[in-house]
Amino acid sequence: MNINVGFLGSGNMTREHIKVIKDFKEFSIVGVVGKGEKNITKTRKEFSGLTFFKSLKELFTNKKIDLLIICINEELVIKNYKEILRYNCVFLFEKPLGINYLETKKIFTYSKGNKNIFISLNRRFHSSTLAADKLLKNIKGRNPLTIFINDSQDIPRIKKLGLSDKLAQNLMYTNSVHLIDYINIFIKEKIISIKNIIKFKKKKPKDVLTYMEFENGHKAIYKANWSENEKWLINIYSKKLNMNFKPLEKLKLYYPKNIKLKKNYNYYDKKYKPGLYNQALEILKFFKNENNNLVTFKEYLKSVKIIRKIYGD
Repeated sequence: MNINVGFLGSGNMTREHIKVIKDFKEFSIVGVVGKGEKNITKTRKEFSGLTFFKSLKELFTNKKIDLLIICINEELVIKNYKEILRYNCVFLFEKPLGINYLETKKIFTYSKGNKNIFISLNRRFHSSTLAADKLLKNIKGRNPLTIFINDSQDIPRIKKLGLSDKLAQNLMYTNSVHLIDYINIFIKEKIISIKNIIKFKKKKPKDVLTYMEFENGHKAIYKANWSENEKWLINIYSKKLNMNFKPLEKLKLYYPKNIKLKKNYNYYDKKYKPGLYNQALEILKFFKNENNNLVTFKEYLKSVKIIRKIYGD
C-alpha cells in the first residue's frame, strides 16, 4: 500500500508530522504547500528531498494526493476551508477547525457530512490516554466516573508573546479544546445538566468553574484560570480505579488499596510529538478499511459544543 501525502503549511506542526510520516513505508510525502520563506527554508534544511508548491492548485495539478494534512495558522482556516475541501482526498486538520463555535459550525455545515475529514487531537493518542481508556474498558461493572479538569490560559503572558487579540479571546476553542475533549473520550453519555458556578467574563477573564452531570451518573468538574500560568491537570475518579494525568503525557494509577503504578511516555511518545505516531497508525487503519479511532468532524463538534456551554460563542 502506498499513500501519497501532501501538506498545507510548512511550519512547526508540519515538521512534527513529517517526522512521523517519513518513518512509515506506507506513506510517501509528495508535496508541501508553503508561503513563509523562513518556515520553508527551515523545513527544507531539516528534511531532504521535499518538493514545495506555491498553492494547493499547483500541488493537486502535479501530484496525486490521498491524504492532505493541514497545518496552517488558526485564523486562516475560515478563509481557506472552501478551497481546501473542494479537492477529493482524505483531510487531517490540525486543531482548531474554526477558532470559535460559529466558525466551526459554519465549516461543518459546508462539509455536508464529508466522512473523509478528521481532526488531529494528538492528546487522544497519547500512550497515557490510550492506556487509561483500555483500563477503564476492562473494568467489569464500570462505575460512574468523575472527571476533574484544571485548565490554565495565561492571557496577559500570551499577549506579550505576540498572540492576536482575536486568538487570545478564543483560546478556549483553540487550546482548551484539548482538555475539554477528555470528557468526550471517557464519558460518552449525554449531558443532562450543566452549572456555570463561576462564569467566564470576556472583558476581565480570570476564573471559570463549571459542574456537569451526565447520564448514568457520570460527572465532570471543569476549572480554569485565565490570568496565571498553571499546570494542566486531569483527575479521573471511580470506585475501582483513580487516575491522574500530570502532565497529560504521564499517567498515575491509584487502586483502592493505595497501590500506585506510574506510566511514563512510551518509546514513540518520546521519539515524536506525543500522540502523533499512534494517530498515524489509526490513519493506516482507515486506508485499510479497518475500524479506527480517528477523530471525525462530528466527534470534534461534540467537544466544541461543550466549550460553548461553558464559555458561549
